[in-house]
Amino acid sequence: MGLPIYRISMDQKRRKKLQARVWSEKLLPADLAINGGEKQTAGIRYRGHHTRKKRKKSFDLVLGSGKTIHLNAEYSDPSVIRNKLSLDFFREIGVLAPEAEHIELYLNEEYMGVYLSIESFNRHFLRVRNLPEGAVYYAVHDSANFSLLAPDRKVKKSLDAGYTRVIGNEKSDQHLKNFIKWINLSSSGQFEAEIDQYLNREGYFLWLAGAVCTQNFDGFIHNYALYLHPSAGQFFISPWDYDGTWGRDLNGREMSCDYVPAGGYNTLTKRLLECKPFKEQYKRLLLRILEEHFLPEKVYENALRLSAGIRSALERDPHYSPLEAFDGEAAYIKRFTDARKEYLKNSLNLL
Repeated sequence: MGLPIYRISMDQKRRKKLQARVWSEKLLPADLAINGGEKQTAGIRYRGHHTRKKRKKSFDLVLGSGKTIHLNAEYSDPSVIRNKLSLDFFREIGVLAPEAEHIELYLNEEYMGVYLSIESFNRHFLRVRNLPEGAVYYAVHDSANFSLLAPDRKVKKSLDAGYTRVIGNEKSDQHLKNFIKWINLSSSGQFEAEIDQYLNREGYFLWLAGAVCTQNFDGFIHNYALYLHPSAGQFFISPWDYDGTWGRDLNGREMSCDYVPAGGYNTLTKRLLECKPFKEQYKRLLLRILEEHFLPEKVYENALRLSAGIRSALERDPHYSPLEAFDGEAAYIKRFTDARKEYLKNSLNLL
């Protein structure tokens, strides 16, 4: 069975406008038909930052129903499966994470190749999971580090720097700012006693373990979403854009298995792991995931399955030729998982 077929159609003048305005955030009208089904009205734009400079670009599709689909080119990942493999792994270990599937894309009948269709974390995401509507923020650059300081060590102009609001208002913005301020200024005793009023701690540790296992170097200070549950008052965290994982960075370059420490890094994680009961909780959780889920043979089987599912389509993709690098990636991912698992198990007592 082949991959789902997405056909986007739009006025040719608007298509030229889309091509000319690579950095524009404005949506242009289009229609989407999936597998020959009924056309849906949509808006389309390019998405991403460094990916807009690539030959094969990514898109956002905002449907009339309110659903937003990210169409990721996965151009820098020689396996084309790392994002999907990661998001599946997160959901397996119990993290609130988006669904994703590989598809073939046509734009005005031009074959664009294989893409990864990822659901956006927005109202539709919450609704299909029977979650109440609450504020949602995307961490879009590395100032989203839960610190009072930006990565250049200068004081942030605003405590919500690094975030883009998807759902919410000025009141929720202030809630996020207060949370970040509290993380940094609360005493050790106050932090340990009150953190659960602000954060779903177990969910955060599950996310942290997933980011650590898959070794997303950028994932601790951006490439995540925050969801503020309206009745619990707690922030939940969710991953997104996980192509720079499983032994490669976001540009597809090799990374050593010990590049990211077992405790990850950001100010919130640092403060959590300074509390002995919380650190022991995280260590137990990470060990369980290493023993039950982060299994090299299982990861390899999943990588092979995903690779086999897209290979014939990649042969037609104008951006992937030849496929020698692709064909070796499942084995590369297994070697990384073997080495990463050993490193993490040896690091547990050093946390």
